[in-house]
Amino acid sequence: MNTEQNRLGYYVGVCHNHTAQLSANLVLLMHGLAESRVHGQLGLYGDLGGGGPFHGNLATGSLSFTTCEPTIQLVIDWRGKFTGTELSGTYDATCDHPDALSHGLQYQQGHWASRLARSLDDPDPSRMHLVSVFDQGRRDGPFTLEDFARFVRARRWPLSAVVALDDLTTWGSLADFLAFLESQAPQMGQPPQPSFARDVARDTGRLVVSSVLATLVLAAFGINTNGN
Repeated sequence: MNTEQNRLGYYVGVCHNHTAQLSANLVLLMHGLAESRVHGQLGLYGDLGGGGPFHGNLATGSLSFTTCEPTIQLVIDWRGKFTGTELSGTYDATCDHPDALSHGLQYQQGHWASRLARSLDDPDPSRMHLVSVFDQGRRDGPFTLEDFARFVRARRWPLSAVVALDDLTTWGSLADFLAFLESQAPQMGQPPQPSFARDVARDTGRLVVSSVLATLVLAAFGINTNGN
């Protein structure tokens, strides 16, 4: 296996927008490589948009790719370099939305930094039910589902923190996670969400958990999906 193939996996870190003075947690998944063409998914959790699926170029220790968010007329060109297991770089964004134009934010710049959290190896079954939380480049955990539920109730993390389950193969913001829990609570009278399954191609940039693990998560939070 060549060096670039070894770089594929899940990178977690933080993204800073210098122009707007905003930041977000970042999850970058690279899961396909053909020659120098790389395919992946970018998730941004916090005050910045522009995540989603991407394809770009991965060669000689450098990565470049483009993401876009048509709803706000945003295009971002990303550039990064590898140093060991770290991947960091800069980006240039162009936003033609009227709100951005009126605030002088048509052209924006920033930097991002991340570290490899796991490779693309198959998940370890013994770690499938552990939870890690990432925020501002720091990792907390892993925790059992029961401990994770206790810390969530104690508001240990901000809503923009990133939750990782399934041996770090399933990702989403804490806000998304809590929204799922609310949707499943019997008193809400809402049916289970069929989208709560692993899917690396969602345009939101989220990676969400399987229905089997969802049942265990709900149990840890004391939510009975049978309504009994």
